[in-house]
Amino acid sequence: MKISKDFFYEHELTITNDIWKIDLFYESSRSKKLRIKPSKDIPILPIVDNDKFYSAIKINATRKGVTKSCILTGIDGAFILHNLEKNNEGQTVMIHKNNIILSIGFTLVSINLENFRINWKIRPDPAEIFEFYKYERDIILRGELDIHRINIESGKVLWRFHGNDVWINVNGKEEIRLNKNNISLYDWNDTYYLIDYNGKLIKSQKKLIYRKVFFKSEPKLWLLLIFKELIKVVKQRLFVKQIKNE
Repeated sequence: MKISKDFFYEHELTITNDIWKIDLFYESSRSKKLRIKPSKDIPILPIVDNDKFYSAIKINATRKGVTKSCILTGIDGAFILHNLEKNNEGQTVMIHKNNIILSIGFTLVSINLENFRINWKIRPDPAEIFEFYKYERDIILRGELDIHRINIESGKVLWRFHGNDVWINVNGKEEIRLNKNNISLYDWNDTYYLIDYNGKLIKSQKKLIYRKVFFKSEPKLWLLLIFKELIKVVKQRLFVKQIKNE
């Protein structure tokens, strides 16, 4: 995948399995050159039900040397198309049997590659959604506000897990990691959670920044440090918001 200054406005991805070769072309409505345009020969699948044609993905699906195309449009939210490259990494695109599953902005969608019909589409999180991880017959999806377990075949949300803050960590911690018998999570404030595959909390551990002893001995300095920490958090949140708005 090539990285350029326009990467967040347009990029491409190719994924394959034993049956399909899928070429995806993403183009934001803010892209300098809008090359994906409606055509009467290519079916259009609206992600959001409205008449606006913005932020589109063109899908070229090839099987046995025959290529068919469709266009997804009406996509809202920010995302990057990427497939699974290493074990235990997340992905936003996956081929499952004769279907393609995409996590794009606010929407998780499953599309039949044989007839380009939408099997199901859901907006599971109150905010945006990110990568997902395959687990048994389901996927574990990281949303901004919730962790979700979703059935691949039906799109049914089996459970949601909500933490104390958003599932974005700017300190380099893995927000989500699938283990053999449980799932490890870190939120914005570095709070650690361990949950089982039924979405039940096993334990949590909040990051302790300052000790009580320090507060009693140096209360003014403690308050100053807390104030600085709050300023840092606000700056981090503004930085993430700026990235989303670009």
